[in-house]
Amino acid sequence: MKNLILLVTAVLTFFGFSQVALAEMAIGSTSFADGKIAKVHACTKMGGKNQPPPVSISGLPSDVTHIAIIMDDPDAKSVAGKTWVHWNVFNIKADGDSYSIDAAKKPNGLVGKNSGGSGYGGMCPPNGKHTYRLAAFALKEEVKVKASGFSGKAYTIENFEKDFKVSILAKAMITGDFK
Repeated sequence: MKNLILLVTAVLTFFGFSQVALAEMAIGSTSFADGKIAKVHACTKMGGKNQPPPVSISGLPSDVTHIAIIMDDPDAKSVAGKTWVHWNVFNIKADGDSYSIDAAKKPNGLVGKNSGGSGYGGMCPPNGKHTYRLAAFALKEEVKVKASGFSGKAYTIENFEKDFKVSILAKAMITGDFK
């Protein structure tokens, strides 16, 4: 067993993960309950208020400086031909081992583009139930993102991981359904 732990640690270290990356970082939202997301976070067409969900992050690594939050919908590929991005927030200054965003307040980071514009774009699945992902990333530095303006990019979770893998210390994700 000891040899297995040493082997796993060596492999993770080789691929750039430190012991900090193995921290028990967690993300939660009172709006993600029993596998479903509250209607208030949907678009107005679906009876929602286009309000971003409240987010709480705990267990941030000790060397975190910034946080990024992304909400996307991979089920949109069947309709839109791509993973639909609902929310991008980057370069939230981290202070301590936890962070919270109240749904009624704007996060203290760079609020970027979504697939339909900017800011938070509410869930609006045109073809039944979709599963949405809400991810938080603990970062060791501010990331240089093109997230706003005409040339901005709406980052999916996978695109963010690919573009900024050297800055990511830890990741936590939850999913929820809406129809």
